[in-house]
Amino acid sequence: MNKVDVLCHMNQSMMEAFSQQTITKLQEHTLFKLALPVFNSFLELNVRKEVDKDSRVIRCAAKLYQAGSTPTDQDVHELLRRAKEIDQTFLQNISTLPITINLNYAQIEKVRQQRMQILLHESYRVFTEYSNAPKITLALTAIYEKHEFKALLYDILHLYSLETRLLSRSVKMPSVMFVARDALTQTVFATMQSVAKSLVAHMYERVYLGKHFLHC
Repeated sequence: MNKVDVLCHMNQSMMEAFSQQTITKLQEHTLFKLALPVFNSFLELNVRKEVDKDSRVIRCAAKLYQAGSTPTDQDVHELLRRAKEIDQTFLQNISTLPITINLNYAQIEKVRQQRMQILLHESYRVFTEYSNAPKITLALTAIYEKHEFKALLYDILHLYSLETRLLSRSVKMPSVMFVARDALTQTVFATMQSVAKSLVAHMYERVYLGKHFLHC
């Protein structure tokens, strides 16, 4: 696995763990007894979409570094444009569920752009160090102080949670679930925030203490 794939895989592992742990936590809420199967599928498809977008951002950072260029606003705008192509695949997959989504880009674009900017610039920063380091963990610990690493991961997960909440507000459900949509959305967001904190702690242990990463 080359170094670009390593960083993509690390991000994918984190995002998939984030989604799975969120689903596990949501099972504790009685509010989700009826809606959980639908929300499970929604969150799984949503994180698959996010991993695809993130991979493109990380690979863009790698290409810029290899070309001797630095990330620009134009790169972010191009990534945002390509993300809409991924959204179309997501919407096609969602069509198999008993829900519909009308994406409101006016609401989600700002949050999405902020997350992409962070991921692009920080991935680029990692590649500048990783090119001379034998392991990704050595590159990360050379770049970030412990509190900086935790803050960065939390920001990435928090912005994903915000986008998911905005996306959830665009969901149209069967009438039996629609009346509880706002409560469901808020519960999902609060759960994601809680899971983010514990997941950041696990990622810190993996990178700085050498412990194996827990997927659930």
